[in-house]
Amino acid sequence: MEKEITAEKLKVRPLRMGIMGGMGSGKSTLAELLGKRWGINPVQERFEENPYLENFYKDYKNLSFRSQICFLALNRKRMKAISDGPIEVFEAPMQNDNLFCQTQYEAGFMDEKERDLYLEWYGVVTQELGIAMPDFYIVMDAPPEVLYERIKERGRDFEQREFFKENPDYLEKLVNNVAEWTKKAIVECPVVIVDSVNNNFVDNTEDREKVFEQIENEITVFLSKNPRGKDGVQFIIPDFLKVK
Repeated sequence: MEKEITAEKLKVRPLRMGIMGGMGSGKSTLAELLGKRWGINPVQERFEENPYLENFYKDYKNLSFRSQICFLALNRKRMKAISDGPIEVFEAPMQNDNLFCQTQYEAGFMDEKERDLYLEWYGVVTQELGIAMPDFYIVMDAPPEVLYERIKERGRDFEQREFFKENPDYLEKLVNNVAEWTKKAIVECPVVIVDSVNNNFVDNTEDREKVFEQIENEITVFLSKNPRGKDGVQFIIPDFLKVK
């Protein structure tokens, strides 16, 4: 009997959330804040593990493809395991890196053959290898000029200003690709768009609570209509999100 009960408990899984957005849009910050609020450890992007990233900003036309393939491999590892917690938060899931690849192709950093090869491997990782994708998305909305100011403020040495001077429309292309992805995604899955410009959820308690409430309300509605994921497995309902 005990084994049967244990097996039954295994027929549930966490709700998986992915945070999308351009560089400097607030993905990492929101993931950390949600983790603290919900008592979980968010799965954050580990850009420092990409050996090509630092030199990419110096030699982007030669290292774009290798850098993006490396991010694809790193993301496969990040998104492979499912935890025992009630909810999982993924900063910059695979779809986000795919948008960076498209942006770099449009900017002329990689050619069509490289872009197509990346997309082929992206399809292998996300489909043939059965990597579970998020059930729910949060999109961080901010215009290019705001992203650029935040990139300068966070002061990562490898994000050189010369790169953005040489490619003044790079962030605009990235923002546009995030917006286009959001338009398509919102038809097929729940998407919460967070205004990360007019909501100072870092320093302003009122703004932070407003963003939390926006996200939690949307998740509660989603779970009330979708107790199971597309894989047929029932979601674990966290106490703070239980549908009344």
